Amino acid sequence: MPTQLEDFTVVTADYVPHPDSTRNLGSYDNSFKDCYLDGVLYTDTITEISAGSGVTIEGVLLKDSDIHITDSNYLYFGTENDISMKWDGTDFHFDVTGATAQVNVAA
Repeated sequence: MPTQLEDFTVVTADYVPHPDSTRNLGSYDNSFKDCYLDGVLYTDTITEISAGSGVTIEGVLLKDSDIHITDSNYLYFGTENDISMKWDGTDFHFDVTGATAQVNVAA
């Protein structure tokens, strides 16, 4: 049985909607300020509600269909991280590994 507190209802069980994809956590008008999770967050999509705020993931900002990577963080390509790029605030670093690697630059 739920217990009513000042601003929340406490339930001593898992929060699982029934049926699937039928419940929301918060609402557009009554949203949570911050969310702290320990573990993995599985989601179908991440939608930006307010224009200009973006989403930051460990030094990577996804904003307005652009990807912004903060200084000194690498961007890796390939299943073995064959290519890496980073900007350290002063210099641009571009590294290609593997004996058969080729770099093609198109105008």
